[in-house]
Parts: sequence; structure tokens; C-alpha cells
Amino acid sequence: MTPITSIITLDVHDHPHLKDVLTTSAELLAGIERRGTYFVPSGLIQTNPELPAVLRHLRSLGHTIGCHGLNHTLEEDFRSISPDREWAILREATQILEDTLGERIISFRAPVFRLSNYTLPFLAELGYLADLSVTPQRLSFLSSTPWSFAGFLAPRSPYRPHRSSPYRRGDLPILEIPTTTLFLPLAHGAMSVLRTNGLAMMIKALFWEAATFGRPVVASIHPESIAGDDWYTENRPLKLSDFIPKAYGGINLRYHFADIKPDQSKQLAIELAQRVSTGPEVRSMTIEEFLEAQSFQGNGSRATSGLATKSVPGAQRPGLLGE
Repeated sequence: MTPITSIITLDVHDHPHLKDVLTTSAELLAGIERRGTYFVPSGLIQTNPELPAVLRHLRSLGHTIGCHGLNHTLEEDFRSISPDREWAILREATQILEDTLGERIISFRAPVFRLSNYTLPFLAELGYLADLSVTPQRLSFLSSTPWSFAGFLAPRSPYRPHRSSPYRRGDLPILEIPTTTLFLPLAHGAMSVLRTNGLAMMIKALFWEAATFGRPVVASIHPESIAGDDWYTENRPLKLSDFIPKAYGGINLRYHFADIKPDQSKQLAIELAQRVSTGPEVRSMTIEEFLEAQSFQGNGSRATSGLATKSVPGAQRPGLLGE
């Protein structure tokens, strides 16, 4: 049987108990001998003075830190803002995170998985080695962006993206590592809807695919889920508007299926972390370890060896595509 590579990622969002959520989730994962990559919106560092120390604690436990944009707001939809504005956001987000940790940040996930045709060239210019924003064959109707079909036919295996589209193979010096998807991403929504038995069946199918085609299994979990402090609305009322898809936010009906109590969410999140990284032929890796195993060196300016040496890109915006 072909060995299966498992990568656990955690998308960080603003939370009233952010410090506790991050610390508890990181320590729980370390306690079950799992390490993950936390994708952090850099703007949270400016509004949470304790966050730099928390992120350094995560690093001390063996977890790694990636960038999740700047503020994770609707104004940060890369599909609808100008290339100049997108470049400024990406450069600022990278600078804040690297200055805070004193090390290179090499992995990125776009807020709400929204990419423009400029995002990956910009990330490559900033020295990133990996992006994890593509969810191939996802049923977008069930997502927060219901009319977004651009990535449906994207490759399911890691690939170098095209310079004019993040969803096609090309020669950009950055590796796109798709989040593992079976109509639903292997993430919070899937675990909340499918629960224990359905999640087990989904992971079994994805493990078969991973072993057959040599693809990694990439899961996305919310740290507040693992910490047992997930968002929950008790007795959520059902309204007619819940059946009408919105351009931003999608169809609210999905929240009625995914709204579960925090203790149940915690149990499922830990089950997900354990299931995707357990087995005699499963190798659990951080994104950095996966890149090293692939000997992926990007554009040569930021080889995967010596990642802790800080080298922040300059302030000049790169030439846009076709310029």
C-alpha cells in the first residue's frame, strides 16, 4: 500500500476567547501527538496584544504558522478588489506575521478560499512556497460563495499553478496543495453534517483515493472546535430567507444542519484530527515537512532549508500579469 500523507490545517478567526482557543487547541493536538498549521489573519496581532506570545507557544509545541490574509473581512475578497489593493493587503499581512515571529512565513490560505488570478503570482513574488486555497469538485451551492464554480475542475493533487489562473497547472514557483474535498471539503462543515459515522466513511474513501493516486489528505479544522468553544445558536429559528442563497454567506439553511453543541463539535474535531492521521501507512506532516519531502524549492530565493532566516520582500509591487 502506498503511504498516505496527512496534513492538518487550522483556520484562525477572531473569537472572544482567542488566546484560550488557540492555546487549548494546540495543547490538545500536541497531547494526542498531532501537529498542525495554524492559518492566522495577521490583523489579529494588532488587536490582540497577547497573540504574539501565543503564536510563539504554538511554535514551541511543534505547530507551524501560515498566513490567512489580513483581516478576513468582506473587503478582503480578492476576486472583487483591484490588483494594487490585493498586493498591498498580501504584503502587509506577510510583513506583520514575519515581523512578529521573526521567521519566514511560507504557507497561505485565502480568507474563505477566495482567490483572484493575481493571488498566486503575488504570493510567489512574496516568497511563499505553498498555497492551500483550492477546494476542487466542491459543491459551491453549499458554501458561503454559492455561485463560485471557478475551482470545480481544479486538480486534486498538488500542482504548480498557471500564471493566469490558480485552478490550472502551470509553472509558478509555488505549490498549490488542494484541501481534500468530496463535494464537501474535509473540514468543519463536513464533520458537523456527517457526524461520526459519515465522517468515518468520507475519510475511508479519501484514504483510498490518497493511496491510489499518491495524493495527500489535507483537513481543515477550526481551533475553537477543538477547544470546545465553538459558535452555537440554540433553537435557531427557521425562516423563509434561510432557503434563499446570498452572494456572500450562501444559503443559511446549511447552518441548521451544522449547528451543534460545542462539546459535540469538540468530540468530532478531535475525531477528525485523529482519523486523518492514524494508520500503519499514514505519515502525519506539517506543510513544511511535506514541501521538504517533495524537495520543492520554489523560486530559489526561499529554499525550504533554513526557513527560520528572515527575509521580508521589498515594498515594490511586482508587475501585473501581462505587463
